[in-house]
Amino acid sequence: MFEGRTRKLYALGLITVLLVALVAVAAVGCGSSSTTTTVSAESTTASTAATVTTTAPAASSSTTAASTTGTTVAVGKLKIFFATPYYAGLGSGREGSDTFVQYARDKGWDVTIQDGQGNYQTIISDVEADIAQKADAIVLGGVPFNLAGTAYSDAYAAKIPVFVLDGQVTDQQVGAAGYDSVNDQTKAAEYFATAINHTGNVVVVTQTDDYQIDLQSKATLAVLAKYPDIKIIQNVKPDHKNDVDALKTIMTALLTSHPTPGSIAGGIAVWSDPAVGMAQAAEAMKRYEVKVVGFGASDAELEQMLLPQPVEIGSMVKLAPPISIALVNMIQAYFDGSNKTMGQNVLIPSQWITAGSQEAKDRQAFYKNYNANGFAALTTTTTAP
Repeated sequence: MFEGRTRKLYALGLITVLLVALVAVAAVGCGSSSTTTTVSAESTTASTAATVTTTAPAASSSTTAASTTGTTVAVGKLKIFFATPYYAGLGSGREGSDTFVQYARDKGWDVTIQDGQGNYQTIISDVEADIAQKADAIVLGGVPFNLAGTAYSDAYAAKIPVFVLDGQVTDQQVGAAGYDSVNDQTKAAEYFATAINHTGNVVVVTQTDDYQIDLQSKATLAVLAKYPDIKIIQNVKPDHKNDVDALKTIMTALLTSHPTPGSIAGGIAVWSDPAVGMAQAAEAMKRYEVKVVGFGASDAELEQMLLPQPVEIGSMVKLAPPISIALVNMIQAYFDGSNKTMGQNVLIPSQWITAGSQEAKDRQAFYKNYNANGFAALTTTTTAP
């Protein structure tokens, strides 16, 4: 569910977590506005049972952080609803979900995984059923808050706190932990602009159908607008039915109509699949001068980045362990009473992975292990790339 996953999975995926705690439920705290805290991965800590550790670059800025410490509260039951693309998908699409589950279980929480079959309405209905069972909290994961239907409002009405995994929200009644969408995408776009020497015809892949992808899209366009010699010849907004093939077709047509080497400088996408499609098109046509940048470092992206002559030069990868730890700690702090403030976003900077690098090789090996072994890969990997 962390991108590692594809954008198509992102659009379908939803986790809804319901905590039935052994403590009394307090009303959701309502601040006047949401606050954002950018932290380094090193500032989050897992319970002692967790063995996966990850490092990330220090944050560019920080504000007062939410409390992430407190005595352990025994939580009776966690019901987690996964859309099929996440839980039945590849390791890069499931890593964040399973990491969250692992750390929640490390707290002594009983985690039940259920499948929404990629259907928002089904999952919203499941939320309704679990609200009726007097759940103490709801966690939505890997889904834009603006696509969550009535899940928020119904939870508010029932005075149930809502948390978001791998997300970013503006609602003061919600707490979230996720990636730093604007700063991460700005860095990726700057890498791209530098790789093409701040000049040339480029393809961009953007979208406005969810909050964070919209933020990333705007960040990309803002960076490219700084350089007058970069010309966007096509801004593609795919329909998510098959983004790899769609962008492969578009890029093939553009390269065919621009046969002179260098006439197309490259392409940048704000999620994984379109980057893979653009890279495949250029590689198939042996247009190795084309530079492609993606976001997510999915399995398919890493395959492109580790070719002998990679067209895709790099991608940002979200760091599942510190994001999951941050959210588990936020939930813990709410229920142990050390911090009931809602309306907070804890954002963990993503990691840039360069084509052909040892980091790319390590992450590919991690995904292969994860695809084969699932949870066992998380619990036996002492350093997640």
